[in-house]
Amino acid sequence: MNILHISDLHFGPRHWEGDDQILLEKINSYDADMVINTGDNTTDGLEDEYAAAGSFLKAIRGMLKRRS
Repeated sequence: MNILHISDLHFGPRHWEGDDQILLEKINSYDADMVINTGDNTTDGLEDEYAAAGSFLKAIRGMLKRRS
């Protein structure tokens, strides 16, 4: 089983200056059976930060892999 761990995404006004799409493509390039996300997903806990983090996390393959 391949597990990919990501942490501390910190969506919000002090979020990293990089391109989320490039990061998403890199994460999805791994053959992970499971992705574990820990740490802070938002900077200030604001609704729009949670929405941005949720959209990003939903786009990760393996995050919500269904069992057959």
